[in-house]
Amino acid sequence: MKLSTLEALCEYFGVSLDYLARDIVETDPAVSDVVSAEESELIKIYHDLNATGQSTLMNMARSLNMNPDMKGGSASSITTA
Repeated sequence: MKLSTLEALCEYFGVSLDYLARDIVETDPAVSDVVSAEESELIKIYHDLNATGQSTLMNMARSLNMNPDMKGGSASSITTA
């Protein structure tokens, strides 16, 4: 990737070039109060996948999100056979 592209991404996201280059992202304590352990696990899984896996996971999540039975965090909509 060209440096000018990286600089444009940094400007867009409001982060430094150093931030984009590091493998470890420091978490904001305020964010950890909002994000559950399961949500953090999903983020870690996503980051561990290659580009194809990330794309597949996003497509699956979008598909689930379009299903009204899967929305709202209601466990009552889940039935067993």
